[in-house]
Amino acid sequence: MAPFAVRLPKPFADISRVALMYPHATHMEPLSNLTKHLRNEADASQSVPNLWIKHEDTNSALAYGGNKVRKLEYVIADAVAQKATHLVTVGGVQSNSQRQVAAAGNRYGIKTVLTPDPTIGNPSGEDRSAYDSAGNVQINSVLGAEWKPSTPEDKADANKEGGDGLAYEVAARREMDRIKAEGGTPYFIPSGASLHKLGGLGFARFAFEVKEQENELEMIFDAIVVSTASGSTLGGMAVGFKLLEDDKRLIGIQATSCDLSETSRVVLASAKNTAKLIGLQEDDITEKDFELEGRFNGGAYGHLNDETKEAIKLLASTEGILTDPVYTGKAVAGLIGLIREGAFDATHNVLFVHTGGTPALSAYSSFS
Repeated sequence: MAPFAVRLPKPFADISRVALMYPHATHMEPLSNLTKHLRNEADASQSVPNLWIKHEDTNSALAYGGNKVRKLEYVIADAVAQKATHLVTVGGVQSNSQRQVAAAGNRYGIKTVLTPDPTIGNPSGEDRSAYDSAGNVQINSVLGAEWKPSTPEDKADANKEGGDGLAYEVAARREMDRIKAEGGTPYFIPSGASLHKLGGLGFARFAFEVKEQENELEMIFDAIVVSTASGSTLGGMAVGFKLLEDDKRLIGIQATSCDLSETSRVVLASAKNTAKLIGLQEDDITEKDFELEGRFNGGAYGHLNDETKEAIKLLASTEGILTDPVYTGKAVAGLIGLIREGAFDATHNVLFVHTGGTPALSAYSSFS
């Protein structure tokens, strides 16, 4: 298959990027069966749009892919330029981001050290032994990443420092100091790569890819729905479509129980930072450029409730497509919930972005 050409304007086109994804656009397809199912169940007051999906879950051969791979194309380019010997990154135990960082590091011959916080995303009612050994944890082990989880002492130190009290960042600093003492060059990647200076570029580029696909399909997507947590997936999209002067609805379904104002803050911060890099001004981006929906988060990050289970099973039973309990399953629940509330017109084309994460399914042993 010939490489897919995404035409970026300067200075965006001049920013270094390595190839981690397949050399073609991520696949789009209509969710015809799900659309039909929802139309059959709808009452006269509901309008069910034409549903499509874009598969960021199959964007790369690297350890099951996912949305972080798209972000890491720019981040790893910077790490390579700085001659990093180790990537140090943080997250929860079942972090998809850590898996994708470890795989990307292997591709470029850079070791990876993971410092997860075992208390983040601790699901109630799950077999903790499975949660701590299956899914992404197993894959990280196969990839050969060093596993250095934060400790209660790290949490205490983080609390003394004030702020958010993030134990995994204390653990990460400790590991970076160790690597430096051993003569290495550590490179820190924040959770989800979202607070990284280059973290929003991948999904700003995503907007241009969608535009090319719309041209090929001879159709326009009225809205895009995506899972949102650390912010740079939605933030990057907002900047990319702003640069394209496309006022498409961008709807983020929150995967965490954070206050919506905090999620909005991190999305906007990522967007404004990215704007400066690609030829826009910070003030060009505002909270009006995206929407956030916080009612479908399952109660907390990593928690799997009945609503999310039903959404995962409905997409699986109608389309044969799997989503995960942490991110994409909640986003599907949000999409379905918004449709049932009449958030879209029947003539609308709505694109659901599958950001990956299905390796975590096996860590939720009670879900069947």
